[in-house]
Amino acid sequence: MRKPLLLLYWMPCVALGQNPVPLACTVAERGFLPVTPADWAGWGLVAVTFITVAGGFGTAVWAARKTAHEELRRRVRRDRERLLTVVKIIELAVGRQDYLTETLTTQQEIIAKKDAYEVMPEILGYERTLNSIDISRLPSKIVQVTLVMAANFTKFRIVLQNAFESADAMDEGALQEFREDMEGIRNEMHGLKYNILDVARTASEFKDEF
Repeated sequence: MRKPLLLLYWMPCVALGQNPVPLACTVAERGFLPVTPADWAGWGLVAVTFITVAGGFGTAVWAARKTAHEELRRRVRRDRERLLTVVKIIELAVGRQDYLTETLTTQQEIIAKKDAYEVMPEILGYERTLNSIDISRLPSKIVQVTLVMAANFTKFRIVLQNAFESADAMDEGALQEFREDMEGIRNEMHGLKYNILDVARTASEFKDEF
């Protein structure tokens, strides 16, 4: 106990430009209790020094915690916005798939859409966008669902492309097979979309997974 107190007493002595040895010895002889006005001044300086150090440390800790909290909030907000963007892309892709599945019910409609220059480029654009989603920035609960969604859309694109290429020679059996494939993929895509939407609606629950 003696050494720590002596060291504490040295601090104000050094700060005041005094020789700390005699003063420390005097304090030791008096049982470490301030007696003279000079003793009280020294101890007061020690108290002020510690209060200042403690206050500075507390302020630094508070500032660090505030900065970390604000950074976490910004990161969560960015990742939630990224997730909502992915959801919007999926909704648009599935919406386009729904439209084509409902529209291409006859050979004549397939031929007409085949000749519409914007159909395949648009489908290929959605396919590239789905496959370029950075799954490392998504909640873990929808990583696999997103991968399966992209793979299913590619399957949809292949079925559609094959139908366009064989539309002129398509018979009733081929048309029926095409319709069944389109409906099957459509049902799978809707199930996956609803899983992703459920996660998006509760995105704040997964802030630590982003």
